[in-house]
Amino acid sequence: MIVSSQRSIIEESVSIDEWSGDDVRLRGIEKLEDLQSRAPNMVARSGGARSLNQVLGFRGMVNNPLYGEPAVALYVDDVPYASTFSYDTSLLDIDIDHVEIYRGPQFTRWGRRGAMGLISIQSIQPGDRLGVRAEASYASHDEQSVKMRLDGPLAPGLGFTLSGGYSRRDGYLDNDLLNISPDQQEAFVGRFSLLWRPTGALEIQIIASTQRYDDGVQRYTNLDSTPETIEHDFSGVTKGHSDVQSARIRYTSDGLMFTSITARRGFRLDPASFDLDFSPLPFLVASVVADQVQYSQEFRLQPSHESAALDWFAGAYASWTQLDLRVDDNIFHGDTDFNDKTVALFGEITRKFDSGVELTLGLRGELVEKSADRSLRNPDGSIGRRNRHRTDSSLSPKLTVAKRIGASLLVYASSAISSRPGSYSAFNFNPELNSADSEQTWANEIGAKASLLDDRLEISLTGFWYEINDYQIERYVLSGFGIFTADKVSSRGVELEILSHPVQGLELSAAVGYVNARFQDYHDPSTGVDLAGRHPPYIPDFTANFSAQYRHPSGLIARVEWLLTGRAFFDDSNSASGAQNAYGILNARIGFEEKHWSVYLYGKNLASAEYYTLKLPTLGVGITGEPQSIGAMVALNF
Repeated sequence: MIVSSQRSIIEESVSIDEWSGDDVRLRGIEKLEDLQSRAPNMVARSGGARSLNQVLGFRGMVNNPLYGEPAVALYVDDVPYASTFSYDTSLLDIDIDHVEIYRGPQFTRWGRRGAMGLISIQSIQPGDRLGVRAEASYASHDEQSVKMRLDGPLAPGLGFTLSGGYSRRDGYLDNDLLNISPDQQEAFVGRFSLLWRPTGALEIQIIASTQRYDDGVQRYTNLDSTPETIEHDFSGVTKGHSDVQSARIRYTSDGLMFTSITARRGFRLDPASFDLDFSPLPFLVASVVADQVQYSQEFRLQPSHESAALDWFAGAYASWTQLDLRVDDNIFHGDTDFNDKTVALFGEITRKFDSGVELTLGLRGELVEKSADRSLRNPDGSIGRRNRHRTDSSLSPKLTVAKRIGASLLVYASSAISSRPGSYSAFNFNPELNSADSEQTWANEIGAKASLLDDRLEISLTGFWYEINDYQIERYVLSGFGIFTADKVSSRGVELEILSHPVQGLELSAAVGYVNARFQDYHDPSTGVDLAGRHPPYIPDFTANFSAQYRHPSGLIARVEWLLTGRAFFDDSNSASGAQNAYGILNARIGFEEKHWSVYLYGKNLASAEYYTLKLPTLGVGITGEPQSIGAMVALNF
């Protein structure tokens, strides 16, 4: 469903949500985890320490918190990001032009495969005159934020954007043993863009961005105690930074548009440290250091003008990613070097018939080489080594049939075979738990979209049925995180989205998703217990969001929203200690907007819902959700 005025809901036969930059800011979306339940059947779970242990997914499939390929690909200004645990979770929302969220496999129009979905974030381009926007906010827990964007022309055909932000807050937890609040956060993010149009056909954009954070400990609390209180003898830190450099070249002729995106991205976590025994005892202290670099090249070719009869898209992609991951817990010391090389050709062609029928055929061929060079130093000083290498090749087809009925109704059906490459764990040498096979999904979707009452009412209804072979799972065991596969998982569900503008200035929306994801053929790799019929980890059985927003011609604006997340389990055995019951988050915002300034009051989690975004039942700990927050924001715009 389209929730901004950028294009009609019935333009694309795909499940997509699109928000403008203003939509993002009014919803208070400042990090990826804020997307939880905002799109039907979307999972966006925080690991309590930026991107570390973050979980993203759709429709019954998610990434593993540490190892493996993403289930949801992330693109920022056409640059793909390598691993979910290294995604930039803090969004520079003052710089966002629009966000697109695709549900279902995405592999025929993007270089980086989205096994179960894709998020694309595009930044604001420089304007034709000098512009300045500044924002400052203050909220509960001494949360402070300052953001600024400056853009405009430097010379004829040459423009720039310079933006940045600083944020900090106190911790949410209380460590009664050390008498501190250990999970404070502090971050800086910056971005510079140079856009050059030497001719009417050629456009060159250079982008450099960085994000740095200096935080306290990951927000683990003991499941058998008060959620916001801990008694850990060691208070750790989470420090890291990332940087991106990219060049996007676009040439448009009378009939073709060619785009090239060349990028480098670095990420370093140094360190993430915490009390691994989660107790007052001076026993185990863990430290994680990760150093990742990614190079990517993507080419796209497509018609420069839409045709009434035929549309097509073709692309090529290559990337190389290296990750050095080191873990030390006072007993074991592990050091693993991962290497990942990917090449892919992809594209699709759409034939449009006079009857309103559209037939789209898509295809992707991909070759992925992975290696893991692992070493583990044992307590007796001995060192175990294991080198692993695998090559995964795949051919992924997609067929979509759509029918336009008049100017207000679109019905469609699609079927695709998608894959996700296999992967390795870093330190677990148990042969049953140290690698995952390549995952394959047969994804089927049927949907209808309608734009009624002069576009004042938009409705989207979708049903899906996925069969997933070699479903990838991660589990914490005493010898470290292990990764393995379940033979078969089925995921079936429905999604309903409604957007209405009953009167001028009033917007009402509802989005509901239900999914029934279950293991069909799966035995526990450690115990052999039959777990068929259980639910895969992290997947809520439903998500929903309901909102009302009103803009008055005088400048007054008000918004209220209720985000619901259904019952989920955080382990594959569906234990009681690994369960999270359904919960709801109530948010509200009221403000006044003028041409050059605006002011807002807002509240997040107004009903003070208590819940866990993540649990490790084996260790008896979890990550609590963010508490209630009340704040104010002022913005200037010239």
